[in-house]
Amino acid sequence: MSSLVSPRPVTWQERPVPLSPSAVVGLGAVASALLRRVNQCTADELASLEAVAAPGVFLVLGEEERLPWVNGVSYLGCDPRAPALLLPTTLAPSVHPSLLEQVIRRRLATSQRVAVVLEPPRLISLGGPRPLTVQGLTTLKARVNS
Repeated sequence: MSSLVSPRPVTWQERPVPLSPSAVVGLGAVASALLRRVNQCTADELASLEAVAAPGVFLVLGEEERLPWVNGVSYLGCDPRAPALLLPTTLAPSVHPSLLEQVIRRRLATSQRVAVVLEPPRLISLGGPRPLTVQGLTTLKARVNS
């Protein structure tokens, strides 16, 4: 993570109290599995979720109890000290979250929210998550698998 964010190494420690999950992300084969799981949702279930898709990446945003699960996903949540970041729910950065947020947003030159994935290290801009619909899943599948 340090090479993506800052010359100062950022390490991650277990959080004493995990963040509440507000997103779930899959990369590579896990992204495809997560997309297949979401494809099994009803239209009503989809209506409460939003998604961001890119080649090899599928991220779903929603209320904790509505987030899907497949083996290998990472859950992300919002630390109130860095509201523009989605961070791992069980790990905290060694630097103050607001500083991490400033550095990441400056580095990516974005005002959008950003998801921080640790394995493998990746920053995902959430520039415009889209509401999930049955019809929209085809487009998302094409993005994930391209």
